[in-house]
Amino acid sequence: MAPARRARRTQLSKEARREQLLEAALTAFERGGYHGTQVSDVIREAGVARGTFYLHFPSKHAVFAALVERMLAVFLEVRPTEPEPQVSSAADVETILRRSYRTVFEAFRKHRRLGRLLFEEAAGVDKGFTDAIARHFRTWHDRVARTLQLFV
Repeated sequence: MAPARRARRTQLSKEARREQLLEAALTAFERGGYHGTQVSDVIREAGVARGTFYLHFPSKHAVFAALVERMLAVFLEVRPTEPEPQVSSAADVETILRRSYRTVFEAFRKHRRLGRLLFEEAAGVDKGFTDAIARHFRTWHDRVARTLQLFV
C-alpha cells in the first residue's frame, strides 16, 4: 500500500496569512460571539495548524483586538471624497457634516461585519475595548465640534 500523500498547504506571505486568520476570526466571532469562540474555532475556519495561529497572534483576545483596531481605524481614516466647501454660511457647515456622516454610514455598510462585531461584541468584552471605542467617539465628536466652529 502506497503512503498517503499530504495535501500541500498554500504558501502565503506573512501578511496574507495574517489576513486569512483575521477573516477566519471574524467569521468565527460572528458565529459564536467573543465568549463562545475559541482559538480552535478560528484555526478550523482558517484551515491552518495551531502553531500557525500562534505565530501571528498570542491569544483569542489578541486576534479580536486586531479586528477591533481595524474597525476603529476604518472609521477614523474615512473621509468624504468631495473637497470641503469654503465655509461662509450655516448651509456650508451642514454640507460638510452631511458628507462626513454619509461617508461614515457608507463605511459601516461596506464593513458591516466588522461594525457589527465592534458594537455587538467588543463593548462588553473588557474595559480596554470599551475605552478604545470611547476614544474613537471622542475623536469623532472633536471633528464635528471643529467643523461647527468653522462657522462661529
